[in-house]
Amino acid sequence: EFAIKWIEAGATIIGGCCEIGPEHINFLCQNLKANGHKLTTLPV
Repeated sequence: EFAIKWIEAGATIIGGCCEIGPEHINFLCQNLKANGHKLTTLPV
């Protein structure tokens, strides 16, 4: 929900920090894709 608002406000990079794991990022990616956003992923 917040990430979609950030993108609509112009954010081009969204990630995570403390206590954010791969499962959280995957959930975020799936929700963004479901809302029609194109994603580019980079290896860590």
